[in-house]
Amino acid sequence: MKRAIAMLAVLLIVTGAFAACGKDNKEDKDSSHETMISPEDKISPTEAVDLETAKTEDSLYGTYKNDFYTMDVQAGEDGMTVFTVKSEKDGGVSYEWVLKGAYSVESNLVNYFSGVKTEITYDKNGAEKQRSTVYDNGSGRMLFENGGKIIWKNSFEDVEGSDTFTRVK
Repeated sequence: MKRAIAMLAVLLIVTGAFAACGKDNKEDKDSSHETMISPEDKISPTEAVDLETAKTEDSLYGTYKNDFYTMDVQAGEDGMTVFTVKSEKDGGVSYEWVLKGAYSVESNLVNYFSGVKTEITYDKNGAEKQRSTVYDNGSGRMLFENGGKIIWKNSFEDVEGSDTFTRVK
């Protein structure tokens, strides 16, 4: 019962956030255009979600991969779903994104705001040497598709060609 109430509260908050995003305030648009999801960045399920058979976020947790990144999906605090995306090391550097948002059963996706991207540098022996925050205001969405796939739409930077992840465990 607590979980159902929490999910309803999160759904109401997310719905309210989207309603607020639709307001046309020039000052707000100019100052926050980098963190808002633009209409062309919107992704939608490819088919209508059957709410009777829709997955719960618990069944979506696990590890997903593509050719460039590994994504771990876990439960976070306050009913949030946490995505940790890590790139492969390239030239002594790798990147890590930590993205948090509420899962929506109706749309089978997670919208996130305040995503954090970190650059990780390594010494010549491959040990982590330093972490530095690249940005902490990223936004986007994660769409869960049939067949154990996630499509990552990062509104802050282009991940085209590497935006589809397949579940590995």
